[in-house]
Amino acid sequence: MEPNEGTPLGSILSRGPLTPPAAAAIGAAVLSGVAALHEAGIALGGFGATAVRVTTNGDIRLAGHPAAAVRAAPSQSDLRADVRSCGMAVCAAFGVDPAGAPAPPNISPGLVVTMRSMASGAMGPSADRAQAALREMAAALLSPDREMAAQSELATRAGGRELPPITPFLPEGTVAPKPTAPTPAPYIAPTPRQETPVRSP
Repeated sequence: MEPNEGTPLGSILSRGPLTPPAAAAIGAAVLSGVAALHEAGIALGGFGATAVRVTTNGDIRLAGHPAAAVRAAPSQSDLRADVRSCGMAVCAAFGVDPAGAPAPPNISPGLVVTMRSMASGAMGPSADRAQAALREMAAALLSPDREMAAQSELATRAGGRELPPITPFLPEGTVAPKPTAPTPAPYIAPTPRQETPVRSP
């Protein structure tokens, strides 16, 4: 666990959604941190959205006070609560409603099912299992060629700066459609006026 360093995820999302690669980076980092705590015999017993923070370097931190953690032999309910909190954070990062409302169309159904399974508790108490499931379903988003761009985006957003307009994420191998010029309106010839000849008096 880290000191309360960085910008809370909720504050970043209040200024606009993240791209899927940046959201996936947050999910993977949070799950990795929780899995490391569990391996050390430490559980948080669940955590709120303000605990997930992003630094101006684009690093993801799990903030909180170590004294609040459950040590020695965490219960299954404490471990499960941590995984559920991770799922809620992942859903928030992707802009997905954990309760089942339609998800954004640019997120694969398998990834949506995975994050909702974590958020509902159906994934179980294993953070390692949840992390592996997320990495499998979000493999394309977590690829090395997108990692640097995701970190740069997170650093920019954590610093309170806005990103320039970006092309929405498209699966590898697809090409963004080119803008089409507006179709000119068809030419309509003016209707000739019927003139009445004027007679001389």
